[in-house]
Amino acid sequence: MKLDNKKGKGSILAFEIAGIYCSVYDILFLDEISYKILEEEGRHLYFIYVIRGYFYHKLGAAASFTKMDTNQNIISAVNPVR
Repeated sequence: MKLDNKKGKGSILAFEIAGIYCSVYDILFLDEISYKILEEEGRHLYFIYVIRGYFYHKLGAAASFTKMDTNQNIISAVNPVR
């Protein structure tokens, strides 16, 4: 999928390797965005690796955001919403 509008430019690719599903986001955001991950079934692990640039993230009810710079990563487990 291609993204090219006032919010950003780039692409999102999705593929499967041996039963592991992967999404690759190569996006330059032109404005601040915010999103929440709400799982409805299963328990998922998210592996995030910053190739270029940076982003800020906050898990759960954390009081402040943490900056993730180039070449940093995070692994997060997300439980289903019940």
